[in-house]
Amino acid sequence: MSKEHIECLKVHRLSTILKEDKTKEAPLDKLISVQNLKVSQRISELMCTVFNDAKRGTISAWSWPSCEVAYLKRQKLDIQQKFSPLKPLEGELQYINPPGHREMLQHIVLADIPELKNKLLSCISVSLRVDGSVDRFQIDNIHVMLKIITKEGNNGLLFLGFEEPETRGALGYYNAIKKSIEHYLAWDKILPLISSLVTDGASINVGEKNGLWALITNDRLLINMPLIKVWCAVHRSALAWEELTANVVEVKKIIESCTSIATYFHQSGLRTKELKKIADENNMSLLHLPKYFEVRWTEFTYKLFYGIIKNWYILVCYFNKKKEEGIVKEKSVAVGFLKFLTDFNKLKLLCFLTDLGYVYGRFQKQIQSDETLIFDVEDKRDSVIHIISTMKESPLVGGWEDTIINTTDVSYISNSEKDTTTFMLKGFQLFDYVSNSRRKINHQYVTDNRSFAAIRNDILEHIYNYMLKRLDTTNWSKLKPLKIIKMSVSDMELKECHSLICPDFSLVDFVTSYKEASGHSQIKDKLISTSVLKILINCASWESLTVSIARVLAMKPHSADVERLISYYNVIKTADRSQLSPETIKDSLYIKLNMPTLSEFNPHNAVLEWLKSKKRHNKAHTYATKQKWFGGVFPEASEKSTLSMVDETTINSNLIHF
Repeated sequence: MSKEHIECLKVHRLSTILKEDKTKEAPLDKLISVQNLKVSQRISELMCTVFNDAKRGTISAWSWPSCEVAYLKRQKLDIQQKFSPLKPLEGELQYINPPGHREMLQHIVLADIPELKNKLLSCISVSLRVDGSVDRFQIDNIHVMLKIITKEGNNGLLFLGFEEPETRGALGYYNAIKKSIEHYLAWDKILPLISSLVTDGASINVGEKNGLWALITNDRLLINMPLIKVWCAVHRSALAWEELTANVVEVKKIIESCTSIATYFHQSGLRTKELKKIADENNMSLLHLPKYFEVRWTEFTYKLFYGIIKNWYILVCYFNKKKEEGIVKEKSVAVGFLKFLTDFNKLKLLCFLTDLGYVYGRFQKQIQSDETLIFDVEDKRDSVIHIISTMKESPLVGGWEDTIINTTDVSYISNSEKDTTTFMLKGFQLFDYVSNSRRKINHQYVTDNRSFAAIRNDILEHIYNYMLKRLDTTNWSKLKPLKIIKMSVSDMELKECHSLICPDFSLVDFVTSYKEASGHSQIKDKLISTSVLKILINCASWESLTVSIARVLAMKPHSADVERLISYYNVIKTADRSQLSPETIKDSLYIKLNMPTLSEFNPHNAVLEWLKSKKRHNKAHTYATKQKWFGGVFPEASEKSTLSMVDETTINSNLIHF
């Protein structure tokens, strides 16, 4: 063989092996590896702890050096020897500082980006999921994620970043999304892969002419592919509950009364302590009453109702005690709260709302599950509507309304003047205020309060209508042939399905593939899933059907995953870590959401990126232990920190403050 042929074979072989193996054979990388073997080993160990910090999302770069010193001390500790303070050897504290932590975090991500790009390019379906959120420092970020289905049939969730819009309106929103995506792939490369877009129902998203949906749809027209737009089902269900609590007056008043009780105890630690004492005396557990939280309104209202009902006996004991022993101001407040808590109709209404909130909360959790498909929203909605319909006739079995009806002692006293009904619950008398009329003569049949049965029926009718209105699933009816692959599907149904999900494939190919697959023993009459998709992938002639099902599997009916991302962001960026740069937060979230577990993490490529980024020196740092991030670790760092604080206080005391 000629020299040229031999060299070509070497180049071909290097192009087929893994990067970490290539570094051991390529001359330049091999030289770097040999010369930096000691520092590479040290950095790879440190990168494992940095990686774990990002995965857990708890330890900051400032506390990381002290954790490394604690590990160093543990390695050198011998309990059988005479104790001596830790004296780090030369070079042991090198790179162990907050800037070093940030740099390693950055190179871990940089080393993984090529793999993420390959994963994106190997997708057969991508669903774009975005949501905006204003953090506690009033920074409005647009968070971007992708739900993907790969050519092998595997699904995954990728975090692409977040950006702050530079301009107002949907255009700024749109450009922020593009900027996040273009950190990894050009917009024109990722756009043909995006088959669906999931957002909430804000006007900036769903606006017909200038909303985000319209802007991305216009981009898709250039490649002659439609975009399936999904309004998050969880957001829509939350709007239905919000409309109920706003439009039924009695529900609104119940929430105000319960919130007032919760606020009464939140304002004073002493009151809460007294309440807990009463609970302990009665061998009962006290449930914490939630603070007002408008963002998760459904969750807040249910926890509020549940907390008041669960603590009912303790609360009545407390307010009765205050009514008898408290000061004048406290007595008047206690009388008002007691009137609410001992109103039999309001108590029944509170129990009913707690049951309804329980059923509705279960429904919301089900539709935001990762296993939920677009078809499941209609099934789960109809299921909860059926449960609500049965509540018109009788209380929820085993629920709070059922419990209060069965545990309340009712006695009737009849005499010549007036018939009276007495209600007793756990030793306390309950009162019925509904019979009091507003006017004795002119409006003797008009009352201040509707009966419990009327309110109950009104609430059930409202939630029933709101759910049908907010969770309308007619847009997805055309996709029903893909829910279960079966022979009974008509040609017209397949034609409508094709026009919505895969018009980029020929109609005849899609229909023929569907009918062939419907006769396959492992596919026919089966609910679509990743296992069904993997069977379809093995048959190349069924590509149109394969891609269609992949697009449905990627198209989740909710944006709960982006909500979880925002929660992770808020955990990282706290008041004490407000100076974290967006890049550092992005790197931490990238590791947490996109990369494997700690046990599967291979730091080799990240170490190479770190070594090649700039020239590294092995030099002694004589003042390493005096750095302020080692406060509480080394005595010299603590002394320096104390002195600097005293000097600053002395200087500030001489200044004039306005």
